[in-house]
Amino acid sequence: MKTQFITILLSCCITAIFAQSTNFNEGQKAFDAGDYDVAIEYFTKDITDNPKSATTYYSRGYVYLNQSEFAKALSDANMGLKCVSGKDKKQKARLYELRAIANTQTEDREKALADY
Repeated sequence: MKTQFITILLSCCITAIFAQSTNFNEGQKAFDAGDYDVAIEYFTKDITDNPKSATTYYSRGYVYLNQSEFAKALSDANMGLKCVSGKDKKQKARLYELRAIANTQTEDREKALADY
């Protein structure tokens, strides 16, 4: 009985991990194809499944940036910065850059310069 429970539990965990990964990968494919609305849908699903994914917040924010949705891009950059590990300097830098670009586009140059 204990073995069956562990097997079922592991199966559920593995399924959840791959589901998040699938949503993220499908979002990347949609973005690469220029289908931004679909990319946002997949990235949003991934965030729902994994709300602490700084990478997904960055990716969705980048899509918003490409759609000139600067307030949404700023929001995702800020959420990503809250989620990113302090040790992940590369991801942190990408999120600051995203935020700086969005601030530049909204003509808040002071905030943009602070992030660069």
